[in-house]
Amino acid sequence: MLWQNSIICMILQGNSNHINAVIISPDGTKVLSASSDKTLKLWNLETGEALLTLTGHHYPIDAVSFTSDGSKAISVSFDSTLKLWNLQTGEVLLTLSGDEYGINAASFSPDGTKALSSYNSNYLTLWNLETGEELLTFTGDFEEVNVINFSPDGTKALSASYGFPLTLWNLETGKKILTLNGDFEEINAIGFTPDGSKAILVGEQSTVNVWNLETGEEILTLNGDFEEVNAISFTPDGSKAILIGEHANIKVSNLETG
Repeated sequence: MLWQNSIICMILQGNSNHINAVIISPDGTKVLSASSDKTLKLWNLETGEALLTLTGHHYPIDAVSFTSDGSKAISVSFDSTLKLWNLQTGEVLLTLSGDEYGINAASFSPDGTKALSSYNSNYLTLWNLETGEELLTFTGDFEEVNVINFSPDGTKALSASYGFPLTLWNLETGKKILTLNGDFEEINAIGFTPDGSKAILVGEQSTVNVWNLETGEEILTLNGDFEEVNAISFTPDGSKAILIGEHANIKVSNLETG
């Protein structure tokens, strides 16, 4: 199987605690990791060098996302804040505070002008990142959404919640478009294919599931031989995957040489 025959290209180490999330830059040259040591690290994917360490959160960081041009990032922490970062200077551009129950996850729109955040009190909020304005708040049949991601065109989002089906949302209306019903374990990461027609879901037991978002049907399941995967991201050409294991290792796996 392709996933099982993938090879390890690089291991990036430097955080003092568990890595909770990782994402690759849109141009495929850098990786941004979020850690329980309360820092973000920007890495050179070619050399493995740590380029920048971002500090400012007071509790572990559990989610991170790039803007489409790779110049900024958004992070979510257990301190109930969402921060927008300039990745050239390391400066915090904007801080948004969640409610008393905390923020679970956040994601950027592809054009970098909006963010979607989820809360422990079971609702989602769409933000304007240029003004800090709350654009839309909506809720549904879910609890504690732990992963959310925008579709490539920015008009939809997919959310995963503990013990509940995945939901595809219309971000103009806040209405549910589609529900994915499967035998889901905890979902740790969600990715869209470039055309937005399929979703890639990563479970806590190293399973990777591919779903058709037009029909709501599961297309493929891959079972990996990696340690427990906490997060996954793909290079723009889809040839490599960035995997985060439970022991705070980042591994770049080549998916074409298997």
